[in-house]
Amino acid sequence: MNRHFAAIFAALAVFAASAAHAQQPVKIGLIMPYSGQFADAATQMDNAIKLYMKKHGETVAGRKLEIIRRDTGGVAPDVAKRHAQELVVRDRVDILAGFVLTPNALAAADVSLEAKKFMVVMNAATAIITTRSPYIVRTSVTVPQLNEAFGAWAYRTGVRKAYTLVSDYGPGIDAEGAFQRGFKEAGGEVLEEARAFDEYHGPQVPEGHKSVAFTLTFRSPERTLTDAEVDKVMAEIRLALEKRHRARFRA
Repeated sequence: MNRHFAAIFAALAVFAASAAHAQQPVKIGLIMPYSGQFADAATQMDNAIKLYMKKHGETVAGRKLEIIRRDTGGVAPDVAKRHAQELVVRDRVDILAGFVLTPNALAAADVSLEAKKFMVVMNAATAIITTRSPYIVRTSVTVPQLNEAFGAWAYRTGVRKAYTLVSDYGPGIDAEGAFQRGFKEAGGEVLEEARAFDEYHGPQVPEGHKSVAFTLTFRSPERTLTDAEVDKVMAEIRLALEKRHRARFRA
């Protein structure tokens, strides 16, 4: 994780180290999910930042570093954009950084573009993020980098047919396309794909559980399937999920 903050330090070369600037701190606004289900990732990156500064000091080119942290609480693009706007307008940060999650990074990218503010994406991996502002740099990886190679590797290890299941948003769609591309180019066959498009937590769902909705496609290359054939396959899917994962189906 230290490489992420090292990239921010390297970027500080764009700020003049003149006498007028020497007394002003370099303000870095960190926007990450410090609470909620993604807090572990934010904590790891924040600890790396603290470790780097402990080892290398809190000044760069004679200017003190000031870290301002903002919590999105999870996938919350509206919150991330508001934090970015407040950090730029009210706190007058020099750099926006952090961004564990793609929706939050895309929302803040609009602020980066409008304010011409340098932005360091430390984790969010959907490929299009860096195209949303010329002031964005990413220090992690992209989803296609990993999954296209994974598709080719799967074929080399003997897999010849695959069925993909992804989340129906940026990273999942990136993963689906890249895996299928690498797998097909190697000679594999993708039978079909499914996407999870909704996750629900609420009073109708027992504590410790969640409700997930999927889009499934049933298709034959030879003919139109009958309702009875689709119902039979659905029954088999339900039985397998109930048996293997103790899943329960909501009406």
